Amino acid sequence: MRSAAGTYRFDPIIIGLTAALVGAGLVMLYSSSSDTAADLTGDHMFFLKRQLLRVLLGSGLLLVCALTDYHRLRRWAPYILLVSMALLLTTLIYHRLDGGSATARWLPLGPISFQPSDFARLSLIIYLAAYMDRKGDLMGDFRRGFLPPVFIICLVMGLVVLEPDFSTAALIGGLGLTMLFIGRARLQHLLGLVLVALPTMAAVMLAEPYRRVRIKTFLGLLDSPAAEYQISQSLISLGNGGLIGRGLGNSVEKRLFLPAPHTDFVFAIIGEELGFIGTLLLLAAFVWLFQRGIVAARNAPDRFGLFLAVGIGLNFMTYVLVNTGVVTEVLPNTGVPLPLISYGGTHIVFTLISLGILLNISAIASRRRWGQQLVNARTRT
Repeated sequence: MRSAAGTYRFDPIIIGLTAALVGAGLVMLYSSSSDTAADLTGDHMFFLKRQLLRVLLGSGLLLVCALTDYHRLRRWAPYILLVSMALLLTTLIYHRLDGGSATARWLPLGPISFQPSDFARLSLIIYLAAYMDRKGDLMGDFRRGFLPPVFIICLVMGLVVLEPDFSTAALIGGLGLTMLFIGRARLQHLLGLVLVALPTMAAVMLAEPYRRVRIKTFLGLLDSPAAEYQISQSLISLGNGGLIGRGLGNSVEKRLFLPAPHTDFVFAIIGEELGFIGTLLLLAAFVWLFQRGIVAARNAPDRFGLFLAVGIGLNFMTYVLVNTGVVTEVLPNTGVPLPLISYGGTHIVFTLISLGILLNISAIASRRRWGQQLVNARTRT
């Protein structure tokens, strides 16, 4: 969109990459889920239809966020965070009252289910960006600048761990720590926090038997065919693809061999059907989108926009790296989705919302540069 300095000029690369990734995700979702859907529901398009509705919802919200000045988020940041934390707490209470479910990650809202942890991640990014913008040089002060956001990060992590969702909590912690570093928190404070946090996180991680099994299996300390089955099938799927793949729709592993081929392990199906070249092109698109986020941060007209764009970009790319790391057995199995590709309603909706915010930051920066160019041109004439 291009016109006078009073309107937005959106980054066409962000728009194009987002559309391409969403489109590729829908194609690969159908390819990877059709057999599972037919076996479970009798409708081979069951998962595709549900994902398409979520993409339409997310695209509408992306447009709203792209057209809404991101500076409004700074004023509402504490309230957005409070709402997200209230939803996390409500989810925990609901599942305890409903019979003490082992997992309390989803909150039913009529005919749909909502995963509050996805909202919590974005709300924390907004809150930290607003906080660091407001505090400025005080971020170097342990008590007045550094400690309050650390407390908030730990509180959000604690609520997510109780679901239990340790991997998301760990990603939230890493994201928060990185944003504090970018916000110019003192290195000794960050290192001290890491020294305290690592043993605590390790104890929480090893508290659950299934997590201990995953870690021991990953490290080769436990021979468990059941625990190794999914990752073994994932590696077979990637190996089957070779350089150019077996062809779209021709995966063998998706035919009820690889569990959850359309969710956390869709990257393995992409590797099998499109080969090493296909996975490289997909990763290149992710990296390019992340790079455009960094460009938006660099050109942001203020510190709030910079921190917000960096947080969104880091959150996006971290999920890409962790998901692909799990699928290729570089990391232990964590159940993290691949952004814009994996099946999952709340995750893709909030990913599109965050990209809408990123578009707005980029557009406002572009509008201001465009306006300055017009002023300079009029001055010269």
